[in-house]
Amino acid sequence: MNILHSFNKSQSTTLLINTLCIVLWILPYVLQQALIVPTEITIFGFSIVTVSNPLLCISTQIVAAIIIFVWVSIFVFSKYTNTISYLQINLMMLSASSWQAAQIFGSHTIATVLVLIALLYMLSLDTNDNSVKILNVLIMLILSSIFCVYFLWLIPVFLLGMIVLEGVKAKSIVLVLLVITVSAISIVGYAYLFDGIDTVKEYFMSISDFKTVEYSIEYVLNNAIFFSSIIFFVASISIYSLTQRDFNLRTKYIITFLIIIWIFLTLYILIFANGSNIFSLLHTIITSLFVSLNFLDYRSKQRNTVFVIFISLIFVCYMLRFAVGLLKYL
Repeated sequence: MNILHSFNKSQSTTLLINTLCIVLWILPYVLQQALIVPTEITIFGFSIVTVSNPLLCISTQIVAAIIIFVWVSIFVFSKYTNTISYLQINLMMLSASSWQAAQIFGSHTIATVLVLIALLYMLSLDTNDNSVKILNVLIMLILSSIFCVYFLWLIPVFLLGMIVLEGVKAKSIVLVLLVITVSAISIVGYAYLFDGIDTVKEYFMSISDFKTVEYSIEYVLNNAIFFSSIIFFVASISIYSLTQRDFNLRTKYIITFLIIIWIFLTLYILIFANGSNIFSLLHTIITSLFVSLNFLDYRSKQRNTVFVIFISLIFVCYMLRFAVGLLKYL
């Protein structure tokens, strides 16, 4: 059986897999082996929407994830590979259903969407005048920081990506400085107008309030899919390096940028406790996009074998996370 062909091209397989993922997603909560986190949207740290109803919380998380994954698969992935495949959404759903941190809906979810829009603008950078695109990238990143301050750390990452994709240009540097200055003045003006200078200042200063991860068996089991994804991502880089001749120079630059983002997200999650919740959804998306590149060729028997191992590992990670709930009752 060519499992890669089914994951890439079969609508029925995709429907079956995603239905299974939804069941696996809900199961730990139904069996009360996972805590349902209230859905909360904040701006500058102020809560504007909070949903505590368990059914509504889970439904919001699942629906939001599916919409984001479908949008990424259709518009982001095909943007730089010119390939239509169901593989990306299948991998993202499998990963998300195994990683509880990626299932938490909140302000960081909206921030993630804004970052993905910024990513889409980044992918469209070309040799022509990119001023409007760079402007949109920075606006999306700054808006994301209003919902979740830690997304400010992605601005230097994207600036590095601009250098990779279009080189160093004086016009771009001036535009970046101008946008950041105007944004800072606008935020200060907003805070002054609504008498919240101190609150907004405290909110943005909290970006340096680091809390490092305290590793434990429970933490490792709950995040097993994250640690496993690191291994497969590194392996995927090796596979990609052997097959990158299949992609044009532009695609290689874009993939280099995705690798830069992935390295930042991985290091942040490994070091800081808040990273596992804040950046988990974005990490799942970037990892799935890159790993899927190496499995688009479903004719290869070797890749089919590796893919079966990969999928099996995802289910093992799910069972390890599921075991955490059982351990609490022992």
